[in-house]
Amino acid sequence: MDDNSRLESLESRLSALETELQRLKTVVSSSFTSARGAGLPARSEADPAVPVLSPEPGPAVPSGPPRAKHPDAERRRPARRLAAWAALRRSGDLEAWFGENALLVVGLLALIFASGFLLKYAFDQGWVSPGLRVLAGLLGGLAVASYGERLHRSGMRRYGGGLVGAGAAITYLALWGAAGPYELIPPELGILALALVAGLVIASAVGAGTEYLAAVACGGALLAPILLGDAESASPNVLVAYTGIVAVGTAAVAVPRNWRTTIALALIGFFLIPTAMAGSASPLFLIPYIVVGGAASLLVARSRGWDGLYATAFVLAWFAVAVTASDADGAVAWLLAFALPVVVAPSFLGYVRAAESRPPAPTAEQALEDSPTRYFGLSAFAWAGVTLLARPGGPDAYYPLLLLVAISLLYVALGVRRQMTIPHAIGLAIAAWGVYAQLDGLGIPIGWGVLALLSATATRSGSLTKNRWVGAALAGLAAYQLLSVALAQRDLTESAFLGGSSFTLYFVVAVFAVLGGPLWGEPAAKGKLDSAVKLRAALWIAAGLVFLVGGTQEILFHFDRPGAGVESLVGNLTVSGFWLVYAGALLTFGFLRDIREVRVAGLVMTGLAIIKVALYDLTQLEALYRVASFFLLALIALIAAYAYHRRGKGKHSAINTEAQP
Repeated sequence: MDDNSRLESLESRLSALETELQRLKTVVSSSFTSARGAGLPARSEADPAVPVLSPEPGPAVPSGPPRAKHPDAERRRPARRLAAWAALRRSGDLEAWFGENALLVVGLLALIFASGFLLKYAFDQGWVSPGLRVLAGLLGGLAVASYGERLHRSGMRRYGGGLVGAGAAITYLALWGAAGPYELIPPELGILALALVAGLVIASAVGAGTEYLAAVACGGALLAPILLGDAESASPNVLVAYTGIVAVGTAAVAVPRNWRTTIALALIGFFLIPTAMAGSASPLFLIPYIVVGGAASLLVARSRGWDGLYATAFVLAWFAVAVTASDADGAVAWLLAFALPVVVAPSFLGYVRAAESRPPAPTAEQALEDSPTRYFGLSAFAWAGVTLLARPGGPDAYYPLLLLVAISLLYVALGVRRQMTIPHAIGLAIAAWGVYAQLDGLGIPIGWGVLALLSATATRSGSLTKNRWVGAALAGLAAYQLLSVALAQRDLTESAFLGGSSFTLYFVVAVFAVLGGPLWGEPAAKGKLDSAVKLRAALWIAAGLVFLVGGTQEILFHFDRPGAGVESLVGNLTVSGFWLVYAGALLTFGFLRDIREVRVAGLVMTGLAIIKVALYDLTQLEALYRVASFFLLALIALIAAYAYHRRGKGKHSAINTEAQP
């Protein structure tokens, strides 16, 4: 059989198959049509082999383990909500939504507040005794909740669930009054009663399956003591415990059902109400409450992958911790300092766990886009800031600096052990912050210089070589602090060139030299300068500038201080001489080592000296001083010119030798 015959046979078979598929489609369509018309499943008479599709549900199929969320699920949720809202507006059901939802919330909140204000007014007017008021609140709350449960069972799920939440809030309010302002029952018994009501709310919310119940109950219970003005007459510890029970009970309902609005409401109440009590509640009760609650909320939000709620919990937790630290002193400050690692742990461990799946040295853009990395850095600096705010040991003690050094060592150790650039940089930044906050005077540049040397020892090899800029930055800060602050504010009785400021200057210059390494190392190929070579050159330039500026200040300080016994003109002449000698040293070293950059620096320094001699020394200095200044300038300029001519002559001789046959 040739190819044409095979092709014709294949076409005929495909045509027959298409005809058969069209016949089956017609049969199935007629079967569904007859089944819908009779209200029963039907089978086609034309083809008994066609199966009947029954509308009756089959047996339940196990759903199996939950599917993993798509990485972009969190990002797509707001877009889906906006799309749903736009569809609601287009469908014309906006009026129904407002009547069924918004008005229900307003009505329930109004009912809760009206009940509370009625109890307060009855108390102010002395109508009934506190016991009867509490009893009326309990009965009213139970009545509203029972009616809501009845409506919920009859099919009005949202409306009934909202009434159950309102009844629970009124019951919370009554129990709060009994244990707080009215003091009818001990605070411990009141807390147990509130816990029991919270358990009932949880059970009812699980059965109702609606967010209204938990949100309304939580909001009403949290706001009632504040709006009624009874918080001041109650025990602050009882109020903190009450808030915790309400918020935790609500979160226990909302977390499994992903009710994020309700969770956010519970977080706000959990942290902000105790924060308002920070000055009056017992620190031994308040600090564990905030620390443990903050860590738990961060762990739950991280485990669920809720970035928005994680940010909310992070901000609220650290805000509460900072407010508590501002009022801490003595043993309370030490308790807070040792409790802070509990709040830091979720962000720290989350970063370490996430770092296992990414490069040890991510770029700056990758670090900013990565959520665990952002909170890792923010929690580290929040930890250091709260430690300085609490200041364990008193305002004049150095214990905060020791604590910050311990924190710094933790992060630096993580960075060095795993060759991770971000923890290394964060640790040194915290140590530098502690030095600036605790030390003063020459201690700041010395401390930053020591940190720069420590950073250099850790960034000599491996992935941490990318962090060589950290040591350079610390050395630059030390030089700026020394030249702009320390030397300008030095004691006039201090000795020049041999005093503490002078030796600090020499130390900072040595730090730059150590960080820069050998100045005469292997020359890089033209156009092939890598970042390490550029950084080394920048460090040596910085060392030269610090030595120049610091040396000039030392000379002026020596001649201008009281009791020096010399004229200021001598000081100006000495500065000119120092600049010219410095330029000559640079030129000499550049010629001996054949380093063009050093020779260029010497020429620049010579130019600055020429400008000073021409514009200042010529007009300000007197006869002999002026002669000495110009004579020294002439000497340096002629020696430099001679060196350049000798170098040029040597090059021309070499070229002529190569050109000869």
